[in-house]
Parts: sequence; C-alpha cells; structure tokens
Amino acid sequence: MKTSPICVVGMHRSGTSLTTRVLAALGVDLGVPASLIAPDAVDSPAGYQEQEAIVALDDELLRALGGHASEPPAPEDGWELSAEIQPFAARASAILGHLYERTPWAFKDPRASFLLPFWRTVVPDLRVLICVRNPLEVARSMDRRNDPYPLEHWLEMWALHLRAAITGSEGSTRKFVVYDDLIADPAGSAQSLAQFALGEPPAPEQLAAAAALPDSQIRRSAIDDETLLADPRVDNEIALSYFRLRDWVRAAAAEVSADSGSIDSRASNPITTQP
Repeated sequence: MKTSPICVVGMHRSGTSLTTRVLAALGVDLGVPASLIAPDAVDSPAGYQEQEAIVALDDELLRALGGHASEPPAPEDGWELSAEIQPFAARASAILGHLYERTPWAFKDPRASFLLPFWRTVVPDLRVLICVRNPLEVARSMDRRNDPYPLEHWLEMWALHLRAAITGSEGSTRKFVVYDDLIADPAGSAQSLAQFALGEPPAPEQLAAAAALPDSQIRRSAIDDETLLADPRVDNEIALSYFRLRDWVRAAAAEVSADSGSIDSRASNPITTQP
C-alpha cells in the first residue's frame, strides 16, 4: 500500500529517536543507513535516526530565519513562501529525492518542529508524528548534556517545540505519541504506530521487533505528576499544558480503539497553542 511520508518532530529527548526506531522496525524507510547521523555512545547509543543532510539543512534554515536550534526564530506568517526560502526548498527536494522511490518513508528532526510550514511546501502530503514527554524529564535530560543553558530554558523550549509542532501541523494528518505510553505499552504503541504509518497490519515479525524496542531500562528519568507540579522551576502553565495534551491523546486513542477511526478526525488542536 502506498502511503504518504511522515515527519517525526517534538522536543529533543522526548522519544523522537525511539519512536523513529519503532517505525523503522515496522518497515518504514529512513533512507540509506550511511546517510544517517552516527550514534553517540553516551547521548544516543542506538542512534539518532536522523538524515545528516536534513539536519544540516534545518540548522542552516533556522539561522537564515534569525535563530538556531537552542534559540528558535519567530518568523512572520508565510515565511515559507518567501523568495529567500526557495533555494532551501530546491535543496530539500533534492535530499528527499531518493526516498520518494521508497514507501513508506519518514524523516526525523526535532528542529523541524519549527519548520513544518516549509517541509509541508516541499512534501504537500506530509504526515506529522509529534512526540510528547513530561517537560521536567526532558529538561533534566537536556541539563545532563552540560549545555550552556539553565534547566528553565529547556522547559520553555519544550513548550516552544510543541506549540510550533501543533500549529505547524494543523490541516495535516498527524498523530501524537506520549513517551510514558510508549514505554508502558510497547505492543499497543507499536500496533498504533503501524496503523498510522502503514495503513495495514504489519508482518507479525515486524510487529514483534517493533514492540521489543521500547524498554523501561532505557529510561533514565521518570517523574510523576505531583513532582512536576511541585517543582518551583516549572511554570504552572507548562505543567498544565502537558497534562491537557497527554490526557487528550489518551482519550482520543481510546475512542480510536473503540471504533477504529482516526485520531485526526477528533480534533485539530487538543491544547492551546500558547502552552
């Protein structure tokens, strides 16, 4: 079955790499292995699952818009159609050219959370997979990288990534993946991702391989709702935005399970775009 491409986005350390590995196990093509960024023994030993050329293009595009990956820009609406951006679109099409021969296929880059309007002009039928994780878990994970930013910065970046991803994917077919649920129910999560990505049941061996990837042992930090709310560094609205989005995703998934419909038919925007 021919399916449209998928872009995996969300804040760094939100399970984007794990989710993309599950897609690959289900038979989704990520491109030639040599084109992917090499694994990092400490930061991501299983690999980032990112096309090196796409990440480089996204970094350059963010700079052209006046920002970078850790301090994203806020361009005016319609920026993706400006004359200055057209050379980037041509380059993006060239990078993706070999993937169009494969189906299904996907690419992943958290930076693309801010660039979805651009990527949707390059790939008009692009579907979007948005990964969601507890913002304090994300911020602590980023803090362990010894980045030159305080933990509060990464909490705000969590909100900015999700706000941009939700707004930028409006009108597209999309799916949300909650990291807690991916770890807690790997078989169910793999089945749900297969339904979204493939549009048909995967081979049993593919489903088994995908379900074997999420493992609680890979999780370095688990923070409950009470701890998130009690941490004075976490803005209350960020915590509440996480709860709203997580609970909406779970409720929508329960409805899909009951009637085999599509989450995307339920609502276009589960939370405010101002987390």
